Amino acid sequence: MTALFMDGFDHYGTGDAGAATMLNGAWAQVQTHGGFGPAGPGAPAWGARTGALALAGTSFQGSYRYVLPAPRSHIFLSCGFAVAGLPTANFMNQICSFRDLNNVVMANLWVQSTGVITLADINNNVLSQTQGPVVVSDNWHFIEMEFDQGAGAFVLRIDDAQAANTPAINAAGLHFGANPVAQLTVLDLTVQQFGPTGTWMDDLFIRDSNGTVNNGFLGDRRIATLLADADTATAGWTPRFYQKIGGGLLNCTAPNACVSAATSASLNVGSGDFTIESFVRFQSLPGGANKAVIFGKWDETVNQRSYQFFLGSQALNSGSLCFQTSTDGSPSTVAQPIVYPFAPELDRWYHMAVVRTAGELLLFVDGQQLGLPIADGRTYFAGAAPMGLAGQVETVAGAVANTTLAGWFDETRFTVGFARYTANFTPTAVPFPRGAAADPQWADVALLCGYESLVQDESGFTRALTALHGAAQQTVNDGAAVGTWSTIGKAVPDDNTFVEAPLLPASNILTLAAQPAANDTVTVGGTAYTFKAALAGANQVLIDATLQQTLQNLFNAINAGPGVGTKYGTGTTANANVTAEQLPAGQMEVTANVAGTAGNAIASTTSLTNGGGWATATLTGGVDIPGPSDFKVQRPPPLTTIISAVQINQRAFKSDAGLCSVQSALVGPLGTVATATAHPLTVSPSYHGDIFEQDPDTAASITPATLINGRIRLSRTV
Repeated sequence: MTALFMDGFDHYGTGDAGAATMLNGAWAQVQTHGGFGPAGPGAPAWGARTGALALAGTSFQGSYRYVLPAPRSHIFLSCGFAVAGLPTANFMNQICSFRDLNNVVMANLWVQSTGVITLADINNNVLSQTQGPVVVSDNWHFIEMEFDQGAGAFVLRIDDAQAANTPAINAAGLHFGANPVAQLTVLDLTVQQFGPTGTWMDDLFIRDSNGTVNNGFLGDRRIATLLADADTATAGWTPRFYQKIGGGLLNCTAPNACVSAATSASLNVGSGDFTIESFVRFQSLPGGANKAVIFGKWDETVNQRSYQFFLGSQALNSGSLCFQTSTDGSPSTVAQPIVYPFAPELDRWYHMAVVRTAGELLLFVDGQQLGLPIADGRTYFAGAAPMGLAGQVETVAGAVANTTLAGWFDETRFTVGFARYTANFTPTAVPFPRGAAADPQWADVALLCGYESLVQDESGFTRALTALHGAAQQTVNDGAAVGTWSTIGKAVPDDNTFVEAPLLPASNILTLAAQPAANDTVTVGGTAYTFKAALAGANQVLIDATLQQTLQNLFNAINAGPGVGTKYGTGTTANANVTAEQLPAGQMEVTANVAGTAGNAIASTTSLTNGGGWATATLTGGVDIPGPSDFKVQRPPPLTTIISAVQINQRAFKSDAGLCSVQSALVGPLGTVATATAHPLTVSPSYHGDIFEQDPDTAASITPATLINGRIRLSRTV
């Protein structure tokens, strides 16, 4: 390998946000804001050299540090460089600094007040410099240099596009220390400067002298950012589109963002049936003792509580979906009939619904009922509380802090007087029907929002909605109709759109409708558990005072938890194939101990005299790691004839504990695959850059045709 790193700075975003993104693996350190100008990528007044962005050096005592993959004694570096006004004194505007593994400065390259470029040691003793001014302010210059620590040599070329002219600096016999180059810093401003002075860098290309290509002076090279523009074989990867139904969303990612409507009799439920539903996508989960309200009428300040559907934090209710009600608005009559554990994945769409039908509450996520029906014959307080969508809204306080849901909503509907769902269902993939001709229950629709162009009520009530604290309609342009590639084809990183390669364990839910009878059995993971009034052997489970206590005994028997010899039989060992998790209201979930489709074959059966059973005959939902996913990329810029190297940048992370790696590859026009090293992931997004310098099919130089007719590949491993 010769090429070590390329950066055109077009894919991070701008300013401080872009600088923060640079820290995610590509750079070890970036400029601090410092109060003297923006850090990170941007563009000078005369424009970036290539693409839309360049790297700004405008922060006092800040710099950007890049760590080489391994120390090198001999490197080449080329870049575009510009200054917005020459510095007022020497040794103020650094182009780059060569440093060893201990961060000891080996040499600094400066642009001086006259436009001369100087190579100096750590004490600013001049080692070599250009014969005269070579830098003009407000103009891009191409700089290419060779730094040879072992030979004590330094060569600098400026504005030498073909690397054919006499070098501006050609120095030998220098001493750079005993250690090789391990890291570089660029664009350091050593003292505070006022006025337009600042430095800019673009088209950074670092390489060593190894290999057979790119191992010397190349002349001017531009770094073009090419994005995916088609997917050819997704092989099971799951796209997480920003778009859900149509192009419009409700964006509630700003602090305390939510939507309210004035109190109205049409929003009162009373003792009748109703359906609350919306597509919801979480950007973050509530922390501390906070909650993320999905929908409700709930004013605590003046005792106007009615009903509220929310996700609580771990500290509030162990991270459960909760539906709470009051019959008179006061805290003394507050009940929480639904409290169901739920840990949503971030940036994934869920259809969420609470339904009351014939005096029973049902909770659905993605059309699947969670928990058992809950008896609920209460008459909810009418009250004068405003309606709150994505947050708790009160008459006096307005949007209540620490209650808002940070995320997005689509197709929100509230039906009063009718239960839309009484069994498992498939959520809609198209907008909810509008109008009596399309919806027989149209008269019962108290609120309907599609967010296609405005935050407005599209029901027959056309009630006035108020977007609070930055809640706003958002139009997005990705989605299934565009292609999976649209989730990753972003010039600026967007964690809200991505492709996902899951590895999921299978699971199943056991429901006990009533206390089991003696000698009833529950079988799972190859072990039969027998319910007994008195324990006499292994794998026996005590029938306890209540159904929930009996279920807890079974839970402990499967997990080898507390109670051996008293709640379940002596000699019972932990189930080798599944782990149990308690759920509310007579239910328990088991999950395969090994992720993947193999868990889908684990049998789950019962013999229950008094009713109940497993949801399915085997565990379900286990998913293996999908195969590689291939993407075509945009064409190289017009008139491109030489491609020195291709660097595939990934920004990836994992959602859970456990091992996970991603791997990129360049697929040649004829299908030969050049595979890079696998990169282990953490739960924080990070960049991984892999460089390819040869056409995989021919081992010759990469050409425009290699990219036009080839593909980039993403793979995931454990």
